[in-house]
Amino acid sequence: DRSQERPSGSVLDFNSTLKCPDGGSNIRTSISFQCGTTLGSPEFVAFSQCVHYFEWKTYTACKKDKFKPHKELQVPCYTFDSDGKKHDLSPLIKLKDGYLVDDGDDGVDFYINVCRSI
Repeated sequence: DRSQERPSGSVLDFNSTLKCPDGGSNIRTSISFQCGTTLGSPEFVAFSQCVHYFEWKTYTACKKDKFKPHKELQVPCYTFDSDGKKHDLSPLIKLKDGYLVDDGDDGVDFYINVCRSI
């Protein structure tokens, strides 16, 4: 319910209408935005006293356009392993060129990049 959101500096708190299991306060979510080099995505940090805490490293949280996004479309850059744990792949992004793939064919060079075009 967007009417329940409350922005506060670089933290956004959402208050739900669902009660905590202990019957006291309502369940809440708190997202802390931090400066990062990519679009990023929220990462779960902890659950304490009926509050789900997330951290989101993104260039949109940087002051004075410290990291300007490239003109190309940014996409979420993460994957989940077999245990459901999320892994951020954005540190593997190459801003120039790409990764040379050794495919055994000396006649052709094959390059790839992660979450971005070459």
